[in-house]
Amino acid sequence: MSGRWMCWTKSSKEAQLLSSVRAEGGWAAKDCTRQGTGSRTTPSIEGPGRAHHHGQGRNRLEVTDNNQVLLVSHVKKMGPAMLIPEFCYLTGLTDKMRSDFTIMEDPEQRELRLNTLVNNIQKNEQAQMELSTWGLNSDKQLLSVTGRVLPAERLIQGSRRYYPNRADWSREMRGLPLISAPPLGNWLLFYTRRNAGDVQHLLESLHKVSGPLGIRMQKAVMVEYVDTQESLLRALQHNAGPQTQMVVVVLSSDRQDKYDRVKKYLCVDCPTPSRCVRGYTLSRVQQLMTVATKIALQMVCKMGGELWSVEIPLKQLMISQPGHVTLVLKVCASRQRTRDYGLKMALVGALKDYLKFNNSLPSRIMVYRDGVGDGMLQSVVNYEVPQIMESIKSLGEDYMPKLTVVVVKKRVSSRFFAHMDRKVANPPPGTVIDTDANPPGVDFYIVSQEVRIGSVSPTHYNVVYDTSGLKPDRMQRLTYKLCHVYYNWQGTIRVPVPCLYAHKLAFLVGQSIHRQPSNKLDDYLFYL
Repeated sequence: MSGRWMCWTKSSKEAQLLSSVRAEGGWAAKDCTRQGTGSRTTPSIEGPGRAHHHGQGRNRLEVTDNNQVLLVSHVKKMGPAMLIPEFCYLTGLTDKMRSDFTIMEDPEQRELRLNTLVNNIQKNEQAQMELSTWGLNSDKQLLSVTGRVLPAERLIQGSRRYYPNRADWSREMRGLPLISAPPLGNWLLFYTRRNAGDVQHLLESLHKVSGPLGIRMQKAVMVEYVDTQESLLRALQHNAGPQTQMVVVVLSSDRQDKYDRVKKYLCVDCPTPSRCVRGYTLSRVQQLMTVATKIALQMVCKMGGELWSVEIPLKQLMISQPGHVTLVLKVCASRQRTRDYGLKMALVGALKDYLKFNNSLPSRIMVYRDGVGDGMLQSVVNYEVPQIMESIKSLGEDYMPKLTVVVVKKRVSSRFFAHMDRKVANPPPGTVIDTDANPPGVDFYIVSQEVRIGSVSPTHYNVVYDTSGLKPDRMQRLTYKLCHVYYNWQGTIRVPVPCLYAHKLAFLVGQSIHRQPSNKLDDYLFYL
């Protein structure tokens, strides 16, 4: 069973929580349904430490500890399920294990281990009996599918067009002017006495990298503050104002509360694009030029500049991205009532912004919907698509653009291995797998990024509504193009850029400022 886990001690709270499922002689778990068979089983603890399952083909299990507390698993559509810890075990990977690159296996090792696991299951009689009890079986080898690789995307930067080296163009863009960079004349840099030397080196590096990138950067107004929250807030209040274009704050530590205070003031009270930098980052002299380049690029895009772009042949296509002619919309949803209202307001607002920038409404609308589980797909079709249609009609009965709704899923367990030159490797960026989709193009995977360690994770796309008439290949290429224009990274990302931008905005609001950002920042990527 999947879901959130809680462990309760035997107290009055536990007694209240489990009073409805308590049975004579012990704790009784709620009914559970076997997935795939439709039969029902009722596990219970009866008498002095014995547990048995009233179900087909199940054996009695001995409970050795009558005083153990139960685990509560919150299962969707079923409510809390009571589990006996003695019969449970941990699965999956911890966050520490996921961040440990030394234990990541390359594709060849991973495929070998998967084949070994399949062979062991096939040869183990006990495993086969357990699978047959649940009506399950496994193939004797990994599934073989046919994929194809999309053409490499040509990037546009200034007057130059170039093809990047696979999925990273950090080297190619050095020394090239950006598409557009607002002049930076009035900006502030806050620092502590402890970081004064590193800040001077940062300013020198910023002026070195800004020229080749086409950024006209004036000297910053330097503001020193005492290393406390109150002193930093007072310094911001006394120096930042309506004429300030950018604020850079050097923080001596990674304390979250200090960062939150800065972002809340500069996103709500005094709306100004800002960038926070850790003092430790500036102390690494060998990487200072790289750090200065990234800071300069972030400052430009947060002020409404455009770093690079890709060629999108479709005309009058709407995708919601501030500061661009093309806009893409990503919708976040919570409860049903707020979801309907928020979805309508978001789409109508995006359409009006498109009309403001382009003097016409889009003829095509692409909606990339993130954060949807397999059980919610029908809900998107039944509830969210009609809301989108109503929002479109609110702009005029004669306005009927072509609409496409694509569900994006990052958390997938599928992994793909490419057999090339007699070796097992990760599929190259741009790999599309849609051979088993029915109909083709409605359900597909794209590997959009490149990893140097471990196995690459694909992204799953499901087209739940489409009146665009686009061929599957064109829709897949458009989706892949949108993985190239995330301005916080000089490379491709796993999902189309509106999904990641929406996630960054929601994370900043939910974790740091806890309030609605000022509408004066609506046209800026201030949340990067």
